[in-house]
Amino acid sequence: MFLDHQGITFIFDIESGMWVPRFDDLDVNTMKRFGLSVLWRAHHSQLDEYKAFSLGPLEPRVRELVVDRKPFDPMEFETIIACFDVNLGIINPVHLVVDGQGFFEVNLGSWQLLVRDGFDAVHADLAETVLRPGAKNHAIPRTMEGSSHHRLLMDMVLQNHEKKVMNRR
Repeated sequence: MFLDHQGITFIFDIESGMWVPRFDDLDVNTMKRFGLSVLWRAHHSQLDEYKAFSLGPLEPRVRELVVDRKPFDPMEFETIIACFDVNLGIINPVHLVVDGQGFFEVNLGSWQLLVRDGFDAVHADLAETVLRPGAKNHAIPRTMEGSSHHRLLMDMVLQNHEKKVMNRR
């Protein structure tokens, strides 16, 4: 779905002036399970890039959902999808706070999954963006320029350039 856009219709939003991805027939639990599987693998990875990432006390429950495929509780790990206007590549998962609530962030190309880090419902101002079974689910359109991701990628490019320059000496 994220690679070929199958099952996604892009609708132009006049108010924002942006194309908004709408998911035509999204299996919400499969999408949540996919996001959690990326996080679970990052948590268990031995690669240096992932050593700082942890699911903490949520790991046993994530394992039940991902490995054992147990059913979700209704408000558990609410998920939001955003879509950047450019392809980011893959950025390591992180834990972050949005409007005072914790989320795990998974970035895959231009797509971003925000997975709530527990069982509390997402605040009312973000609630309309949470994926719901049977609903017309949309991704939040995001612009890269000026975002924290833009700064992160710029820093990564500069660090890579500095390493190359140092290696030439």
